[in-house]
Amino acid sequence: MIRRATIATLLLIGLPGCDDDGGDPAGDAGSAPWTGTVILALPEDWAPVDAEQDPFDDRPPDVDCPIHGAKAEDGIFEVETDICHYGTFAHPIAADLRAGDTIEATVWHLQLWAEQRAEGHVALMLGDRLLWEDRIPIPGREAVYPVEVTLEEEAPAGTPLYFHVHNHGANSWRLLEVEAHRE
Repeated sequence: MIRRATIATLLLIGLPGCDDDGGDPAGDAGSAPWTGTVILALPEDWAPVDAEQDPFDDRPPDVDCPIHGAKAEDGIFEVETDICHYGTFAHPIAADLRAGDTIEATVWHLQLWAEQRAEGHVALMLGDRLLWEDRIPIPGREAVYPVEVTLEEEAPAGTPLYFHVHNHGANSWRLLEVEAHRE
């Protein structure tokens, strides 16, 4: 089931000029209290991190991830592992978060293929806190991973959110925007 905020975001991305304030769909949630749903990370704003900034310990010595191997396309951040076999990408979150807020994201991949059996590693991390990760056998069928995590501590706007993909073979991993919910 697609979340209401996801539908709204897809409409905003697909219909230029619909963002009345001309700015960030999260509004000024980073500096003001908020309730409901706020978008923390948009697909087009993910940036690769270098070895010194990478919080994951499975980084190979030689990483080659050209810009066309990991990019936003049609409102989705996509990593093509035949071009970018390893990537950690960062995005500063757009709003202050409190303990009890829920973070939601959707991660999925197309059918996973490699000449030899392998394992894919995908993860989301907020600052130094691992939110979610999975290690997926390759080859494998297409799958969707709904991520929902309730925060145990606060995180100020600007805290880096990391999306990590490490994979062998020619595969496609995708991430929709990341949202936070507060009642």
